[in-house]
Amino acid sequence: MCWCTSSDSLRQQLREHNCVLRETERSANITADLAVDSGQCLLDLGRTTEARARIAEGIALLPRARDKTRGIFLTYQARGCLEADDIEQALAVTGESLDLATRIGAPRCVTLVRELAPAFEPYRRVDGVPEFLERLRAS
Repeated sequence: MCWCTSSDSLRQQLREHNCVLRETERSANITADLAVDSGQCLLDLGRTTEARARIAEGIALLPRARDKTRGIFLTYQARGCLEADDIEQALAVTGESLDLATRIGAPRCVTLVRELAPAFEPYRRVDGVPEFLERLRAS
């Protein structure tokens, strides 16, 4: 009898612990999503510096289990970099997004990266841009 009670008690503690972990994970996901969403709104309002900070904050909060979302959020970050004329950073972030999308098989993310390509065209003379555009055409 004593063993069952303590075993039942242990099971209950584990259930409660797992519940807290799931709730914490859910909270982190919501916080990440809200940060990125508010960053996109700030981009739409032309508040690029604030937008980039919020999007970066949201990306940093994402757990590895949400790599598809990370790839998509990186395209949003790249858009902010392009709007701030930070072409080198936009290129790095877009490349990271494409690498991730290719590795995990995330077609929506690849599509979002391709949609950014026209924004890079005026910067064809910037190191790495022609190679990146060629990589997009080949993929």
